[in-house]
Amino acid sequence: MNISTQLEELIKRLERIENSVKTPGGSAVYHTNKVRNDLTSLIKRHDYICYRQIEAFTKLSSLLSNFQKLPPLRGWAISPDVALRLYNFVLQSKPKNVLEFGSGASSFIIAEAMKKNGFGKLTSVDHLKKYSDECKSNIESVGLGQYVDFIVSPLEEWNGEHLDVENTNFWYSLRKDLVPDDIDFLFIDGPPGIKCKFSRYPAMVFSNDKLSLNFQVWLDDSDRSDEQAIIESWTDKYSLNCEQLKLEKGLAIFRRRESPEFR
Repeated sequence: MNISTQLEELIKRLERIENSVKTPGGSAVYHTNKVRNDLTSLIKRHDYICYRQIEAFTKLSSLLSNFQKLPPLRGWAISPDVALRLYNFVLQSKPKNVLEFGSGASSFIIAEAMKKNGFGKLTSVDHLKKYSDECKSNIESVGLGQYVDFIVSPLEEWNGEHLDVENTNFWYSLRKDLVPDDIDFLFIDGPPGIKCKFSRYPAMVFSNDKLSLNFQVWLDDSDRSDEQAIIESWTDKYSLNCEQLKLEKGLAIFRRRESPEFR
């Protein structure tokens, strides 16, 4: 039997197999090809995201004077694309008072930009003392301590307004008098979502009357379903415009409607 005949016989066998494994949504070969195409698209998307993160990380390395002390990025921390945008925003908009929920790489980035501006104060709130102390020590080691006030504020039961009215919710045990007035920029990357649903919803409930006229609020991890619900609620309740950026984990930027950016 020559090769051509063998191939024809093989094709016939494959056709018989194909006919015997028909599935409700189409043939098995169709489903296999669909999964293959979906996986190929995901791999391409992953490669693109990784390239963008490497590109942003490389740019940060040339911008930060103390880059060697920058805490690890990605994972629980902000991604390089957010870090780069954060640095440029603080550098260009020059906020005087900044509040952040969730200390870490963002604290370092903001302090670096404030040093270059020559002014500014960041109030950085975290619920873990060990982590807050590590961030503080790292920032002080490169002479940025004057730009950041660290506050350790363990999580406690939250009885204020919340999207989840059926379960126990948690927020920082933070006194309002410890937070400055006229906050130009609020960066939200905490608390973690494992403690309760919509864990970052109280951020605006707590901070709204502390914000300056032309504030900006950034909500990291905005691709998550909890954050999407928060976005919908905040834009309506506080009359905000929201721009959602397609970064690695998503970033939502809130501004007061019909209000210019502070400069």
